[in-house]
Amino acid sequence: LIIFFTGRFDLYEAVFKCKSCDSIYPAAIEDYIASGYFPGNPKRTNFFISSDLSEFWFHLKYLTPGTSEQKFLETLSAKSLKAERNATINTPLFNKAAKAYEYTSHLVDIKIYKMDKRRCRSCTPFQLSCHPDGDHKLIKRRRLNERVKRSWYGDAIIMRDEDFDVLNKEINSYKPQGKNTIGAQKCGNSQFEAAREVSKRYKGLEVTGNVMTSCGHGVIQCSIDMHEGETFRHTFASHIKVHSLKNKKQL
Repeated sequence: LIIFFTGRFDLYEAVFKCKSCDSIYPAAIEDYIASGYFPGNPKRTNFFISSDLSEFWFHLKYLTPGTSEQKFLETLSAKSLKAERNATINTPLFNKAAKAYEYTSHLVDIKIYKMDKRRCRSCTPFQLSCHPDGDHKLIKRRRLNERVKRSWYGDAIIMRDEDFDVLNKEINSYKPQGKNTIGAQKCGNSQFEAAREVSKRYKGLEVTGNVMTSCGHGVIQCSIDMHEGETFRHTFASHIKVHSLKNKKQL
């Protein structure tokens, strides 16, 4: 089945027939993707969404924050129902197919168009400042026996935990971290709460929030997952990551 702007369509699987020997070959996943249809499961050819619909949903959800994916699918289902077709749309498969489209578009941007999405055109080549800040709404709860998944995007934006741990060990070699759960010491003699040396620990949370760093024009250049509370180490690590973009001047 394929999801279009006009809703769900139940179609037969595509096949290729050789004019010389009359051999018939079923279309593979690569053929569907090349034709502009993204699968909900990379190993099966039973669910696809069109690239036009994927692009529309991509812009809609980012330009209108808070847009409900479920209500969007209900709208497509209503159009299918009006045309007297099957109106059921699998939400998890739609979500995975939409993410596959986003990732494919990302690869096209960086590998073909050679785009660097972390670099601000207004700040280039001399970026004068960056602005890190923590958000404790982006949490992830700890789950038992959860399988570790590899990020499609690698460390393009979010720093790997392994890299942050290496930086932590390097800082500890100069100034060991305090033993108290909530430290009173401030790194760099700062009065800001986020600059404390040791922060709170939260039970039941794998990720307690996220520190994002942007330039003055709002271009996100680095992000770090917090496994405790916000400390100066996260801010310092984001500065290191942004500086690796080879900006000539950095505060």
